[in-house]
Amino acid sequence: MAKEQEDKEKKSQPKALTEWQKRNIEFLKKKKERDAKITKEKERELKKRQAEARGEVFEEVEKETQLEDKEKKAKPKKVKKPKKTKRSKVPVQKKLLTEVAKAKRRSRPIVVLASLILLVSAFYLSPYSKAKDIQVSGQEQATQAAIITDLAVKPTDYITDLIFHHKRYENGLVARNPWISEATMDYRFFNHFEVKVKEHQIFAYQSTKSGYRPILDNGVVVNDNQEKQITEGYISVSLTDKTMMKSLIQSLKSLSPKLTKQIRAISLSPTKATKDLLLVEFYDGNSVRVPLSELSAKLPYYEEIKKNLSEPSIVDMEVGIYTTSSDLESSLKEASKEKKSEEKTQTQQNETDETTSSSSDSEESTSTSASE
Repeated sequence: MAKEQEDKEKKSQPKALTEWQKRNIEFLKKKKERDAKITKEKERELKKRQAEARGEVFEEVEKETQLEDKEKKAKPKKVKKPKKTKRSKVPVQKKLLTEVAKAKRRSRPIVVLASLILLVSAFYLSPYSKAKDIQVSGQEQATQAAIITDLAVKPTDYITDLIFHHKRYENGLVARNPWISEATMDYRFFNHFEVKVKEHQIFAYQSTKSGYRPILDNGVVVNDNQEKQITEGYISVSLTDKTMMKSLIQSLKSLSPKLTKQIRAISLSPTKATKDLLLVEFYDGNSVRVPLSELSAKLPYYEEIKKNLSEPSIVDMEVGIYTTSSDLESSLKEASKEKKSEEKTQTQQNETDETTSSSSDSEESTSTSASE
């Protein structure tokens, strides 16, 4: 720093200096050197003092440690006392409160579960668990009372049985009631149940002595006699065999509705060759003889055949297809009856002739025996 100042002073000095200026410069230099020496000496004295202070403290510490070692050697060893546990900062009351809260938290699920079990058991023991309100919707032919009885819901059945096992009741209703094709049971709080049903449609009627019984679209005959007359659009069926009835309904369902609406009645007219031969009568006065096993295949031809019929006729489809009339068939029947009667009389006459000849032969034999 001093050199830099000197350099600066030299630069700042003019080239020609007076003797006083030169003396002044030399005086300043000497003063600076003297000040620097003084500061250096002060720093050295401070350092010495600090070092001496450190040395004295170190000596005192060493003396104290030596005295402690001597005392330890002279005194007997003391038994170490167990260290006292530090007391927790949390007070005892707060500790107890936290423990109680923890116990409550742990026991909360158990209390909830126990209360639920108590409530459920109390509900099952009460009469409300078996009180049921059942309503029916969607029925037209079947009555609500009949549907409820066919559900087979007992007074002892619980509400939960109907909720969780509703399929069992629905299937039982469909199996017991011939009118019902589908059934669904809906639950509404608290004890309300709605049974939604779909019914089979009436496809035909079975004619009996006491009236008509509905024949459903699945071929089942409902045991419900109705005295009313059958309106146009329904078929009167005279079959009694259940298997034949079901196959007939299935065959009729496969035909076009335009053709089935023209049918008035169906009856069984078997022959020696064909046991399942049917007589199908139409509203236009025509009739068709067709086997039940071939009904769905042959009966559609009637639509084309009837265009060529000028009077009420009988279309025979037993073997092949040909048309005839009731008058012609009645005359043929009368001719066959006459032929049969003639054959009977002829056979009777032949039998009488044979008996007379045999009697005359016996008389002759007796007379010859007497003459001898």
